[in-house]
Amino acid sequence: MTYRALVLSPLLAASCLFGCGGPSQPADRAPVAGTVTYNGSPLPAGTIGFQAADGITKTSAMIKDGQFKTDRAPLGELTVTVNTASVQAGNPAAYVPIPERYLDPKTSGLKATIDEKGATDLSFALVK
Repeated sequence: MTYRALVLSPLLAASCLFGCGGPSQPADRAPVAGTVTYNGSPLPAGTIGFQAADGITKTSAMIKDGQFKTDRAPLGELTVTVNTASVQAGNPAAYVPIPERYLDPKTSGLKATIDEKGATDLSFALVK
């Protein structure tokens, strides 16, 4: 193997791995963004989860000052959950206890339908 081949081989491998355009959006996912409020006020912190009907396909995003955003939401009708428990230990000043029903996909009552275009104006109003 020549010196030229030794130098070019790793460069070619890297270009195959990384490509010029960066990672592409998976065909079965879409971007979503929106707001979460609790009793009319933006939820300071937490996690919002999106779960497909199969119960397996899911993703989550951080909530900060009532806002969330992810580019990995599954497509279709989704059940949405909200969790603030991890905030209690990591950032107690931002912790807001919410009813346990929002933690469970079976009881949250929150839904979203996402198509391949995604959604940037989702709004979830949690109440006591």
